[in-house]
Amino acid sequence: MPSIFGQIEAVEKGIKACRTHIERIDRSLREKNLADNERLSFLDCQDRLRKQIKKHEKELTALQYENIKNELKDYGGSDPTKPIYLALKGVVFDVSTRREFYGKNAVYNRLVGRDSTNAVAKMSLHETDVSKAHDISDLSETQLKDLEQIFHQVYLAKYPIVGFMDYLLSVEEFAKQIKPQDEL
Repeated sequence: MPSIFGQIEAVEKGIKACRTHIERIDRSLREKNLADNERLSFLDCQDRLRKQIKKHEKELTALQYENIKNELKDYGGSDPTKPIYLALKGVVFDVSTRREFYGKNAVYNRLVGRDSTNAVAKMSLHETDVSKAHDISDLSETQLKDLEQIFHQVYLAKYPIVGFMDYLLSVEEFAKQIKPQDEL
């Protein structure tokens, strides 16, 4: 069975192929003088393709959340033939372009193949922080702001997104979890 990430890629290609075919049908409908029965046949085909896209999109959503956590550990940089993935705030990034930082025995290797939200927010490589994964309950307001900045300016800006965990840590969720100053 192909990896979850491979399955996601295959479904995305299927969606793209359906959309391309719909565009070709649109062009044919505009450019050709078709008989009514031919036009209906083309429209029926378009309708079936649109239904197929909806089915693929549902399948894609299910795949993006299914078993990614378990599979993520296989992309921890130990196999030089595989990409290197790191999850942050529930978003899985391909950090393979920076193998010198994230690959086997590299300085940030401890962060890859898992969700490293807590460790990145604390700018820590300690196993206690890395093992907390996406638990942000112990982060200060400053650490949460730093996490948001790193997420946007480093990861979203530099690395492609390859999937999502079954949870996402949104700004709204951050706001709920920020402790009042007197509790820090």
